[in-house]
Amino acid sequence: MATIDELMRPIIEDAAMRGVVSQAHGGELCEKLRQMALLNAIVAGWTKTGANYPHFDFFEARDAHFELLPLGSMEIRRTTTQSIPDASATAISFDNVTRKEGSVFKWSSSDPTKIYFTERGAKTIAVIGRLDWPSHATGYRNAHVATYNSSDVLQTGATMAQLPPVDGHGTSIPFALSYSYLPVDNYFSIMAQQESGGGALNLNYASVGLFLLK
Repeated sequence: MATIDELMRPIIEDAAMRGVVSQAHGGELCEKLRQMALLNAIVAGWTKTGANYPHFDFFEARDAHFELLPLGSMEIRRTTTQSIPDASATAISFDNVTRKEGSVFKWSSSDPTKIYFTERGAKTIAVIGRLDWPSHATGYRNAHVATYNSSDVLQTGATMAQLPPVDGHGTSIPFALSYSYLPVDNYFSIMAQQESGGGALNLNYASVGLFLLK
């Protein structure tokens, strides 16, 4: 298939000979056409029109369509307070699943700190969410993910967010992480940690979305 440059070259050369457009302006025209072709291709993907570029004068917005979709997802929450000791990473004990697509993620109220992943082999997981803490002026608040083998031995972990608290207001810590889940891993937990220098603090709320990407 001919490129835009190959298609436009004879047209631009003819126009340049007739003094209609300069060679420099012809190059600019090719670049604009390339950009337009890319934009058209993106919009064609959104509107499910395939390789046929949509006519913008008659453009009809439809549901977005993307080639890379999550292969499975789940949202879990902790809706009541959970006591988190000072200076001790603690697995969040979730209390309900609010949304689930597919069967790659499994959670049970009988073992509420563990999230099981049913796909074998090395995979990429996206973890997003937030933790809500009460007003407090000291230390920091941390959210991280930890994976374990079938013997409950810690394998790997990664910090998703670490922020200082806000005095006088509750502290909400958002996080997002792309995480590599390895074949040796059996399950993972979402961990909360606080360094207030005193006693335990309540984690007021937790919401976590999990997505298998590839």
